Amino acid sequence: MARTPTPEEITVLNRNLTRGFESMLAKHTFKPGQFVRWKEGLKNKSLPEYNTPAIVWETLPSPIFDNTKTITAGSKYFKEPLDIVLGVMDEGAFILLHYDSRRLEPMPQ
Repeated sequence: MARTPTPEEITVLNRNLTRGFESMLAKHTFKPGQFVRWKEGLKNKSLPEYNTPAIVWETLPSPIFDNTKTITAGSKYFKEPLDIVLGVMDEGAFILLHYDSRRLEPMPQ
């Protein structure tokens, strides 16, 4: 049987949901060569780690979407608009990956 959250846990959850909601709405304009990082609480992929820079390779004019035959409605990636390509380091290799730019912010100088 599922446990019912306490009123205090619900208050914290509501605060975190509001923070995530507002953070996703905050838009940034990115350009190639710019360093970016995950917004707090919005990391949904393994790379890069929190507070680790990635570099903007390209911003896409229209988002692309993963194959909906393999990613179903229950997946956290279902219908995620991938509108930015970032360069990241993976075990010493520079690779390019697609992301949802709403989850990113400029890296502080």
